[in-house]
Amino acid sequence: MVRLAACCLFAVVSSTAFAAPVPKALKDNGVDLTALHARIAKQAVAKDWSEDDVAALKKTLDTLLDRAAEATGGEAWKLPLELGTAKVTIAKGPVEITQPGVYLIDGDVTEVETEECVILATGVVKCSCLEDSIVIAREIQTSVATNSLLVVAESVTVSNVIGHAKRVGRECFVVAGKRIQARLVFGGVLHVITPEFPADPKGKPPVSATRIEKDPVLLAMPSDREVGDKRFKKVELKASIAK
Repeated sequence: MVRLAACCLFAVVSSTAFAAPVPKALKDNGVDLTALHARIAKQAVAKDWSEDDVAALKKTLDTLLDRAAEATGGEAWKLPLELGTAKVTIAKGPVEITQPGVYLIDGDVTEVETEECVILATGVVKCSCLEDSIVIAREIQTSVATNSLLVVAESVTVSNVIGHAKRVGRECFVVAGKRIQARLVFGGVLHVITPEFPADPKGKPPVSATRIEKDPVLLAMPSDREVGDKRFKKVELKASIAK
């Protein structure tokens, strides 16, 4: 699909390769994603999304990516400096998304049948594929996620694959409040803010996958319990990058 700047607020450039992990001391308690989710919820109910909201969103995501890069010693994923001019679609869920664009949804998204979207939702985003997109929601359930930035308050569940087995530059950057679960993970960066451990010590850790390749980076605070499978390329944080 040809990229149309007028139809997309941001695009994630995810071809960046991370250098060897060199953890650094971070200065504060991290980017306030809780405030971002609250802002999205407030504006979705008010059916209003202004230039100030766009600026706040961009600043938060830029800072998050910068903090992650600071922790790993690599380069940050870049969001474009230029903002799109597309009209924001504001709706009450549940809804299906069939066209590229920017969406502010009070409620759930039941399907995404297009690429290159910015989806800001107060509920759950359920779909078969997320590609070349930015999704901020309470929860995400998808079969595939490629070349996308996913930020959720609770959990991300990917029944098939995060990234791409053969194509370089299709990795994802995923931040969840509690859990990230996938069948296959190929590269990318993952982080859980407040890991939700299973009651059973033998249960799956907060970040898990059946198959892990291309050295996906797992950003994690020190813990007496493993946040994720040991096959992840773990970078131990000195301070939280998000809250």
